[in-house]
Amino acid sequence: MERGRGLGERRPRALAESTGPAQLPRVLIHALLVLTGTACQIFALGLAPAAYVSSIRRTSAVFSVLMGSALFREQGLAGRLTAAILTVLGAVCLVLGR
Repeated sequence: MERGRGLGERRPRALAESTGPAQLPRVLIHALLVLTGTACQIFALGLAPAAYVSSIRRTSAVFSVLMGSALFREQGLAGRLTAAILTVLGAVCLVLGR
């Protein structure tokens, strides 16, 4: 191990390689998905009360945690999933309390 580098640190060159032109199709697909999701949310805000749209949108936190664990092998699934579910339940309580 080189002196002065931690175990989890990457070299700047590795970061530059992971964000190069070869990643452009992935970045464009991700950008298109984010744009579509935002457009759907704005459209939904015109059809339903904001509290309902917000609580449905919060469910994405659960899916994000599950995908992070499955795709990126993130650690601490139980804690993250618990926090995401509590976030969703909090939004549901706000909607039901209206």
